[in-house]
Amino acid sequence: MLAKGRGGLETMAVRYHHALSAAGHEVLSLGHPQGELARLTAPFTPVTSHFSHDPLAAFSLRRAAAAFQADLIVCHGNRAIATAVHPLSGAADKTVAVVHNFRFKRDIAKARAALTVSRAVHEALHTAHPTLAIYDMPNFAPLEARPVKPAPTGVPVIGSLGRLHVNKGFDILLEAVAELVHGGRELRLRIAGDGPENAALKAQAIQLGLEDKVEFCGWVDNPAVYLSGLDMFVLSSRVEPFGLVVTEAMAAGVPVVSFDIDGPREILQPKGSEPLATLCPPHDAHALAQAITTVTDNWPAALARAGKPGHRLQKTLSEADRCPMKRIWRHTLFAAGCVFLVIGVIGMVVPMLPGTVFLILAAWCFARTSPRFESWLLNHRWLGPSVRRWQETGAIPLPVKLLALSS
Repeated sequence: MLAKGRGGLETMAVRYHHALSAAGHEVLSLGHPQGELARLTAPFTPVTSHFSHDPLAAFSLRRAAAAFQADLIVCHGNRAIATAVHPLSGAADKTVAVVHNFRFKRDIAKARAALTVSRAVHEALHTAHPTLAIYDMPNFAPLEARPVKPAPTGVPVIGSLGRLHVNKGFDILLEAVAELVHGGRELRLRIAGDGPENAALKAQAIQLGLEDKVEFCGWVDNPAVYLSGLDMFVLSSRVEPFGLVVTEAMAAGVPVVSFDIDGPREILQPKGSEPLATLCPPHDAHALAQAITTVTDNWPAALARAGKPGHRLQKTLSEADRCPMKRIWRHTLFAAGCVFLVIGVIGMVVPMLPGTVFLILAAWCFARTSPRFESWLLNHRWLGPSVRRWQETGAIPLPVKLLALSS
């Protein structure tokens, strides 16, 4: 990361890297030496940016992009975008900005295109920069559907997850829990995440008399495990352009309570159907406390809502194989490779058939199911030149080389 924060933006930068790699593209990620991308067991180059529009960072990006021969530069965060469109980087025409929130800067107008995580962000960006090419690309996650949890038999455990930032509204959640606890309700609260408000929130919990009711879990590497340990998930954000954690909570089989704001509303209030969660007026601790009470007073209804069609995922998703069409394409390539291999072997003994051509095609088909094999094939002493020449002429598809930059 150009900045070394830990939150949703950083998580999505890592997921983009894995998803693009799984789609067959060659990806090199750049970021802070101590950021989330530095933890990747994948191609990574450290780049340090001391401030926005840092010319040294822009020059480092220029060198990395030239050495990698990048076709596109995918940027997460304002500092990364400012670096990519800096005159010294020479990369503005290759820059695709992923816009995660409403805090975009005017530098984004220099980018080739932008991807927005929700319609609300899309509309705000289009209003500010009407000539920019903008495409919707909701956040995504590797999710495993779990059974809907039964009603708790003891003290309910409610929880939240996110960067400990003022925008996430954890202070409002603490006020709501304090109202419930001091009103005689038995419950426990878990808050997972890290960020600048960590100390302030812990002090607030003590001030509200919740020190024995609230657990601060810190950063969690496996959100699915954390969420499956809750009886209810609560989203108390003041601003939430998308709300990826809501989808993760739904996949964990946990009832959801959320403020009725732009991003979560797109997920939890599908057009033409009933809500998939309990929604309440935003920025209001009392309204949030009442929404939590609605769930705890009627667990069967909340669990029935959690099990609605459209709420539950029907299959396990993985970062390497999220799309059924991708699997079909790989299977088709494997089958074609087998056919070409047989023809190629026959061609080695039958002069009428160009055996070498079919063997190269077979090798390429097998390579497209394995990035490692493809790299070996492209660099092979005898086969590589033919495959590279066919790619250059368009005879076989050429995967895009992407340089990923995050702040």
